[in-house]
Amino acid sequence: MAVSKMKKLTAAVPKGQSKALTELLEQLSCVEIIETEPPQWFADQAAGAPQPTDAEEAKAGTARLEDIIKKLLPYRAGKEKLFSPPQKITHRELVEPGERLVQAIAAAGKADELFARIEALKNELAKAESEIITLAPWKACDLPLNESETKETRALFGTFPAKVNIDEIAAAAAEKICGFHYELIAADKAAQYVVFIVHKGDEADMLSLLSQFGFVKLELSAYTGTAAEATALLEKKRQSLKGELEAAKKRLTELSELIPELRWAADILRSKAARADAERSFAKTREVAILTGWVPEKAAGKVSAELEKLDCAYYFEDPGPEDEPPTLLINKNFFSPFETVIGMYSLPAYGTFDPTYLMSAFYFVIFGLMLADFVYGLLLTVGGLLALRFLYLRDGVKRLVKLFAICGVSCMIAGVLFGGYLGDFPVVFAQNMLGKTINSPALWFDPMADPVKFLVVSLAVGLLHLLFGMGIKFYVLCKTGQPFAAVFDVGSWFLVYGGIGVYFVNQTAGLIVAGIGALMLVLSQGRDAKNPIIRLGKGVLSLYNIVSFVADLLSYSRIMALGMASAVIASVINIMSTLAGPTPFGYIMMVVIVIGANLVNLAINLLGSFVHTSRLQYIEFFGKFYEDGGRAFKPFAPQLEYTEITK
Repeated sequence: MAVSKMKKLTAAVPKGQSKALTELLEQLSCVEIIETEPPQWFADQAAGAPQPTDAEEAKAGTARLEDIIKKLLPYRAGKEKLFSPPQKITHRELVEPGERLVQAIAAAGKADELFARIEALKNELAKAESEIITLAPWKACDLPLNESETKETRALFGTFPAKVNIDEIAAAAAEKICGFHYELIAADKAAQYVVFIVHKGDEADMLSLLSQFGFVKLELSAYTGTAAEATALLEKKRQSLKGELEAAKKRLTELSELIPELRWAADILRSKAARADAERSFAKTREVAILTGWVPEKAAGKVSAELEKLDCAYYFEDPGPEDEPPTLLINKNFFSPFETVIGMYSLPAYGTFDPTYLMSAFYFVIFGLMLADFVYGLLLTVGGLLALRFLYLRDGVKRLVKLFAICGVSCMIAGVLFGGYLGDFPVVFAQNMLGKTINSPALWFDPMADPVKFLVVSLAVGLLHLLFGMGIKFYVLCKTGQPFAAVFDVGSWFLVYGGIGVYFVNQTAGLIVAGIGALMLVLSQGRDAKNPIIRLGKGVLSLYNIVSFVADLLSYSRIMALGMASAVIASVINIMSTLAGPTPFGYIMMVVIVIGANLVNLAINLLGSFVHTSRLQYIEFFGKFYEDGGRAFKPFAPQLEYTEITK
C-alpha cells in the first residue's frame, strides 16, 4: 500500500569487467542505471569519450532485421496466431548467441538480396511490357527498325492525332518536298501510326512541316529486326523475367520460414545495443568503470549477493535531497491490475501515498454500478479468465484483462441486486414469447422502475468516495508532521459536512457542528496572510469551496447515467428481438439479435464504464489528496520484442 523504497547503488569495477557487470545487471533486471556526471577528480582521469560503435552497429542491425521481417511477412505460408506465445531464450544465448546469430544474419542478407533483385526484375518487366505496348501498332510494318536508313534516305516513324487526314497532309508536303513515300501502318482511337521515307537532305524540312499537324517522331532504332520480331524477343524476355521473378518469390517463401530465427536475432541485437548504451553511461577512467543506479530496497540483498561474485566495490545509500528516485508500486494479487489505472494518469511522487488499495475498492464498486448486468459481468470474468489461461498476453494487456475480469464480478453482483440479466430480458421474454407477466428479478430494486433511487445510491457512493479522499489527505498530513493542517484544512470540512448531515436528524445539533467547522475554516484558511483583514477575508472565502464539493458530488450522477444507458439499450434490444413472437423464425431472430446486439452494447458500455470510472478517480478522488509526478521505475533488462527469457 505504498511506493517501494529505493536504494542508490554505486559500484566500481576494473574497466575490463564493465561488460561483465552490464551483463549481470541485465540478468538481474532490477537495477535502473542512471547517467551521472563524474566528480571533477574522477573526470580528470577520464579515458576519453566512449566509442558508440557497438551500440550504433547493433541498432542498425536491428533496424535492418526488422525491415526484412516486415517485408518477409507477406510471403509467409500461414497466418500467425495473434496471441501465440513467444519463443524462449536464455540469458546465455543473449550474450553469447554463437553461430546461430551468424546464420540468421546470413539468411537476412540473402533475403535482402532477393528483395533488391525482385525490385530490379519488376522494373525490367514493367519496361519490357511497356515496350511491347509501344511496338504493338507497328507489327504490320516489315521495315527493320534498326535499319531505318540507307545512304540517301531515312525512315521517320511517328504518330498523328486520330482525327487528322494523312492524305491531305501528304498532299501539302508534296507541294514543298519532292520524292518522299509514306505509309499508314495502323490506327486506333488515340492515334494514327505512320512511316515516312524521305531523302536525308529533306528530313529537317519534312519534320518541321509534319509537326505543324501534330506529328510526334518515335525513336525505334534500338530494336532489332521488324516490330514483330522485336516483339517476339520482348515476349520471350518477359516470360524469362516472370519465371525469374516467381523463382525469387518462391525462395522468399522458403526464407519466410526463418522469420522466428530473424526475430530471435533482432532481439539479440536489440539487447546488445541496450547493453552497449548502458555501458556507455558508466563513468570511466583508464582503469576503472563506475556506475550509479536505483535498486528497490527489497532487491538490494539479491543485487549485493551477485555483485560479490565480481571483482567489484559497491555501496548502497538512501536517496538524497537532490536525487529524483523512480516510483515503483508494490501492490499484489487482487490490487496489482488497478495500478494500470493509476499509470494511465500519473504515478505518485516518490515517497508519497499509494492509493491503489482504496482506489481499487471504489473502482470495483463504481464499475459494477455503471455496467450492472449479470450476463455482461459473467462474460467479462469468464472471458478474461479464459484469455489469461489460454492466450499469451503481454504484461500491460494482461493487467487490463485481469482488471476487467475482476470488475466483471462487481457487474454480476450489481446485476443480481438490480435485476440486470441482459437488461430486462427475462421480463420481456416471458411477456412476448411465453405470454406471461413476471416481476423484475431484482434482489434490491429495478433502476428502470425507480431511477431516483438509483441516483441516490450513486450520489451516496460518490459522497463516501469523496470523504475517503479527504480522509486520506488527513492521514497524509498527520504522517508528514502537519497535524495543524490536518485538523483545520481537512477536519474542519468533516465537521461542516457532518453537521449538514446531522441537521436532517437534529437541526440544532447539526447547526452547532457545522458552525464549529465553518468557524475553524474562517480562522485558519487565511493564516498565510500577515494582514488580519486579508486573513479573515480568505477564511470567509474558503467557505465557497462547499460549492465545489457539491459540484464534485453531482459528478457521480454519471454512475446512474451509464448504468441506465446500458439498461435502456438492452431493453430496446430485447423488444426488437421478440417482435416476431413465439414462432420458429421468431426464436431464431431472437437468438441472433440478442447475441449480436448485446455484444455491441457490451463493447460500447464497457469502454464507457472504464473511461468514466477512471475519470471519477482522477478528477474527484485524486483531487482531494493525490501528489503525482512520479517517474516510472525502468530497470535495465533484456530488450525483447519477440522472445521471452526462460524462467
